[in-house]
Amino acid sequence: QLENPQSAILEGFKRGKEMGAVTLLNPAPADILKEDILEYTDWLLPNETEFAFLAEEAYDLPLDQFVLAIETFANETNTNLVVTIGKKGALLYRPHIDQEVQHIKTTKVTVKDSTGAGDAFCGTFAYGLSVGMDPKSAIELANAIASDSVQKLGTQTSYARGKELERIVAENLK
Repeated sequence: QLENPQSAILEGFKRGKEMGAVTLLNPAPADILKEDILEYTDWLLPNETEFAFLAEEAYDLPLDQFVLAIETFANETNTNLVVTIGKKGALLYRPHIDQEVQHIKTTKVTVKDSTGAGDAFCGTFAYGLSVGMDPKSAIELANAIASDSVQKLGTQTSYARGKELERIVAENLK
């Protein structure tokens, strides 16, 4: 994520790619990306506001225009994109793989505190990919974990652990 210096992220991604790693970038807080960082990014995971900033698009576009912006950006940068859209879930698009942007919906919950939901989502998505889940299933699991976290106060303290985490994962692996 962009709380780290981009020069360090870029160097880590370069070394990771040399070793065959899959790289994920959560561009938060939103900032202008170093020119070649997306060349080494397999997955870009912005929220809708961060995506609008990166793609130089208006925030809160109608969904059809937002989808077109995602396709255009992903194809121009050759980067797999997962854009989180809050209570509406996430949008997935992979250049040269997907015919269209896929909308992966999430469960409606009562939100107490959304702080840290993006981190919960990104971490869970990365976990899903690392254990061999397809991207759509990894997003469904990430949506479930993030949705669980927003129902509690705090950041790390809101993340499911132990039996609760096992239950959520099991429910989403059906």
